[in-house]
Amino acid sequence: MRLVLLGPPGVGKGTQGARLSQALGVPSVSTGALLRELIASGAETPQVQEARQILRGAFVSDSFANALAFGAMAGQPGFILDGYPRSVGQAEALEGALAAQGVRLDAVLLLKLSAEALSERMAGRRLCLGCGATYHVRIAPPKCEGVCDRCSNKLGLRPEDDQPEKRRLRGQLYETQTAPLIAFYHGRGLLHEIDAEGLPEAVFRKVCESLRRLI
Repeated sequence: MRLVLLGPPGVGKGTQGARLSQALGVPSVSTGALLRELIASGAETPQVQEARQILRGAFVSDSFANALAFGAMAGQPGFILDGYPRSVGQAEALEGALAAQGVRLDAVLLLKLSAEALSERMAGRRLCLGCGATYHVRIAPPKCEGVCDRCSNKLGLRPEDDQPEKRRLRGQLYETQTAPLIAFYHGRGLLHEIDAEGLPEAVFRKVCESLRRLI
């Protein structure tokens, strides 16, 4: 399947993308993960410099985002896109690239969450400063508070995502640049709305039910 996960920052796209990837046997292509991998490569190229700016809050340019996503999708019969496309321009580029291959998206899953629940979820997110594993203090806590289950390194806030000022900036960018994709994909008959309230397991059941109806 070829899926796009859509929704505001912190709604749980990464969590559901990972679960879907395992269930469907197709890669989850996360823009955030690709940016972090690019920076971790060690090379100080113009692309790495742009990736640093993006993770500090700058909007992803269409050309950069397209190149990043198309490279990760190359040769894959299916995929789950998390964090791409982020603008109507990027969505049109994706549509054209898929059409050139004679395929199209199967669905766009819009994860919806109340503003209050979204704020609480983002405030509770934690990142391992060693291996990059993700947790949540309430819904997905580590076995030992503040310590990663995988590598025993310290957990902290995501420096590029979860600081209060960064959260506000990313929310503003989503509303102005990415939210218009809701109407774009609704107009193409691809949009499926999913209530993202609840624990990850419950949300995943809703995602699977939506896909079963689609199939």
